[in-house]
Parts: sequence; structure tokens; C-alpha cells
Amino acid sequence: MKPAQILIVEDDRKMRLALREIMTNEGYVVDTVETGEAALGRADGNGYDLVITDLKLPGIDGMDVLRAIRKSRPETSVVIITAYATVDTAVEAMREGAEDYISKPFNLDEIRLIVRKVLEKKALL
Repeated sequence: MKPAQILIVEDDRKMRLALREIMTNEGYVVDTVETGEAALGRADGNGYDLVITDLKLPGIDGMDVLRAIRKSRPETSVVIITAYATVDTAVEAMREGAEDYISKPFNLDEIRLIVRKVLEKKALL
């Protein structure tokens, strides 16, 4: 079985590199971008299984990335991560089709487990 493809959208360089390393070590094929605009450009041409996006991004934010991907690539799962978690944004993200919503800072085991769960669910469907 081919490894899952993940796109990480994160404007913080350290967080982006850490997430890439974690997901690569889990055996996934990982691409990273810094902006929502770059994410949408990359997602159009690739068949990502999962997009992990920060909520607060310069320009197009994570919620807009979620909406655009759910519209153009409904088969792609999306997980939102944020340092600015609120109940309202969590509810909105889930209503818009996010598979999960994770508050920063998060435990490394937590992100691994959530990604594994989302990808297993996707494989079953």
C-alpha cells in the first residue's frame, strides 16, 4: 500500500519543520507550504489524503483553506491546528467539514494518533 500524502500549511517555520519531521518519521509523504494561497495552488494539482492547516495564516486563513479544499477536493481530509482555539472556531471548523481541531501546543502523540485515526477512517471509506 502506498504511503498517505499529507500537506502541512503552517506559517511558523519551526512548527512546519517539526510537523514535517513527525509525519515523515511516521512513513507519510509530506509537503509543506507557508500560506493558504500556496496550499490551494498545491492542493489543486495533487491528490493529498490529508491537509493539516494552521487556522491563523497571512492572507487566506485556515478556515478558507478548509472550505476551498472541501469544495474542490471533498475526498481530502482536513485537520485544523491553532494556538487561538475557541469553542466558536472549533464548532465552525467541524461544521465546515474538518476531521479534527487541535489546540497548540499539542502533544506529539496526540497529533500522531489523530492523523492515524483520520487516515484509517479515510481508508475504510
